[in-house]
Amino acid sequence: MWLDLRPVSVLLGANSSGKTAILHAIRLACVGIQRALGENPRIQGDRIILCKNLFIPDHQALMPVAEVEELFSSRTTNKPIKITLDFDPQQLIQQAEVEFTCGHNAAFKLGVHVRSAAGLFRDPGGKGGDKLGLPAHTPSSVLHG
Repeated sequence: MWLDLRPVSVLLGANSSGKTAILHAIRLACVGIQRALGENPRIQGDRIILCKNLFIPDHQALMPVAEVEELFSSRTTNKPIKITLDFDPQQLIQQAEVEFTCGHNAAFKLGVHVRSAAGLFRDPGGKGGDKLGLPAHTPSSVLHG
């Protein structure tokens, strides 16, 4: 599904048509990005990997549901949830891709990478070429971009 959302967007539809699911997906992606920002990011090609297979011990911190299986389509956890958010090209972050997987024993894992003008993120000290120097205001740029 592709939605072109603007600063003011209206979701219309019959009951059980997915309006709330869209809002939950956006919330899940934003909370996932926020959680991933505390990790050790790395540059890989044109992506900034914020986290990969990060274990989330309490899925309710991301989305308040009783069982993690409720987040997955038809309660089938063998396919990951993938959410992509595209932002205006002028923004610090142009795209954020968030992936949730559910492994054995309902282990919930998070992967987040973003696409950006990578030059803005390069470590100015030049230590370890692929390390990042993320600006302190990145979370608000990501979430309000």
